[in-house]
Amino acid sequence: MSKIDKADDFITRYLLPFGLFIQLTAITWLGKGGAISQTYVWLILPATISVLLKIRHFRHLKPGTIEVIFFMFVAWAALSWSWSDTETDLSDLLKRCLYVLLYVYAATQCAKNTCKLEKLLLLATLVITVSAAIALINHYIIQDHQLAYRSYRLFSMGIGKYGDFKHPINAGIFYGVYAIYLFTWLTIRAKTKFEIAAAIIGVSVLSFYVLMTWSRGPIIALITSFALISIVVRNSKTNIALLVGALGVLFVAVNYGHVLLSPKIFDTGMNNRNNIWMAAIEVIRQSPLVGYGFEHQPNIWIGKWLVPHAHNLPLQMTLNYGFVGLTLLVAMAVSMLLAVKKFWSSYLAKCAFALMLFGSISMVTDVYSLINRPGEFWLITWLPLALAIATTKTGLAKQH
Repeated sequence: MSKIDKADDFITRYLLPFGLFIQLTAITWLGKGGAISQTYVWLILPATISVLLKIRHFRHLKPGTIEVIFFMFVAWAALSWSWSDTETDLSDLLKRCLYVLLYVYAATQCAKNTCKLEKLLLLATLVITVSAAIALINHYIIQDHQLAYRSYRLFSMGIGKYGDFKHPINAGIFYGVYAIYLFTWLTIRAKTKFEIAAAIIGVSVLSFYVLMTWSRGPIIALITSFALISIVVRNSKTNIALLVGALGVLFVAVNYGHVLLSPKIFDTGMNNRNNIWMAAIEVIRQSPLVGYGFEHQPNIWIGKWLVPHAHNLPLQMTLNYGFVGLTLLVAMAVSMLLAVKKFWSSYLAKCAFALMLFGSISMVTDVYSLINRPGEFWLITWLPLALAIATTKTGLAKQH
């Protein structure tokens, strides 16, 4: 092995997993700004060096269907800057596209070692679960906030800048990702009584945090994902999970059903989501093929409120990138599902499916951007994509 190959092997085996761990957890112990900056240092920079070290081998590279569609989508997003009214500089946009490409590369490299990735994700989930427990204890025991519907909505740990997502929806999505991952691990990997008990406690803590954000999108995505994963991965544990889940839904219905199903909520259309979506469709009709370009904000007025985005990822992507961009996005999702189906027996395939499922449902009401800086949205978009790519590569490697 040459010195260049040894250097690349060191980066792939040690630096990229460490950097991925930073990206997954640092917001809880560094804050959002620190998490982004350290992700650049410990993940994006090593990934850049690794790619440069591999350049001489790239002529032998044979990208799969998922990678090709992914590259086309990112390229189309970058090209859309030319007809966009965004104030973002082209150089800034290209950097964001590069960050996304490098992140998917780094996560894919990490995922090729399934055993190491499993340990990394479990350690990250432990850190996040502890942060969720601290937030719940701090807000509802120490600060004595009420548990009543939306009397207080969680979005931070309540300790300085740590675990501060600025908005309950973002917090709900972030903690929901780990609840879904841990639940998936519980159903397919946990064997001993200790592992099962620890996983159940973790899922409960994380799920309760999501519930206390009172963000309907992440809550619905979490419940639906739990149910569908339990149906798809059928075993004794998922049968119990379905029973416990049904009891949980019954508990919520009894205690909060009168609020969740109140006429006021339906009159406002889930915080005017229906009106926002209809207004976004009207804007799309004026430029349906290529959209309005990167970061275009439709500035929809709903009464006295100015809404900067469509509150629905498919609509927002169509608004920004037109039906061309939406077609690429759908093709990417379909290719991921086909890869998951083909190699369903693998651990990576089930994890990719679980995160993709939760992300897809969350995107119906809340997610609005894909080409962005490191953050919680990467966990429901680019991380499952990387897992799907790694699923294909490791599956094909085993076949040969």
